[in-house]
Amino acid sequence: MNPRGQAAGSSSGPAPLARFEQAIGFESTSRERRSLGHIRRLLAMIHELHKLGYQGVRISPGWSPSGAHWRCSIAAVSNIAPDGWSLIDWCAGVHYTTGAGACFFEWEDAPRRKPRQLARMFIERFPRLARESAGMDHVYAGWFVAVLGAVEHGRLPAFHADYDLDLSKLDLPPSPPMRWPPL
Repeated sequence: MNPRGQAAGSSSGPAPLARFEQAIGFESTSRERRSLGHIRRLLAMIHELHKLGYQGVRISPGWSPSGAHWRCSIAAVSNIAPDGWSLIDWCAGVHYTTGAGACFFEWEDAPRRKPRQLARMFIERFPRLARESAGMDHVYAGWFVAVLGAVEHGRLPAFHADYDLDLSKLDLPPSPPMRWPPL
């Protein structure tokens, strides 16, 4: 077996999301562990939205210029460039930074809410984004489940930063469908 857990001579290539940044490890601080908990809840909220039929909700995560905070923009599929993650119109998305802690989108009532409750709040508070995201996209939703698995192991998705990121095509989300919702 090689370091990625593949048998020698395997031609399957690296596991998807294998190169996501290791954000939290054995020696992490309590602040880093808290931030990871907030990130997990935010991404679990996205997963809940997908389960409710809003699979056009997309993420565009990356690092702040200082590298101190993970950021995640959330947008409707119609606001995502063909690369699968870049926002076309930044103002049409909503944005989170770990600097906000558990107050997602500056919601003062968010800290003690479960992901399913946060998803309902998202639909109520961002009705246009939710409406534009309604529909099924099993390819993206499946990719997103792999993201959740990576995050459970302390690896964070990041597609942009003020330094070079070594991402393979396997790490990137699928391109938006030509038609929304897809057939």
